[in-house]
Amino acid sequence: MERRMMLAVKITEGIKRKGLSQKEFAEKMCKRPSEISKWLKGDHNFTTSTLFDIEDVLDIHIMD
Repeated sequence: MERRMMLAVKITEGIKRKGLSQKEFAEKMCKRPSEISKWLKGDHNFTTSTLFDIEDVLDIHIMD
């Protein structure tokens, strides 16, 4: 659970750094804003494909 929370924080920071709202980020990810909210709670189980898409959209490295 701790790693998932750290992942959520990293995504949240990436969204802020890009100057995006959650809604704008959802649009770029082709997801509903409600799904992004779930992601940012820290208990979502991501696929590697989704993680790679997040990295591309936010221009960050999640998998160090």
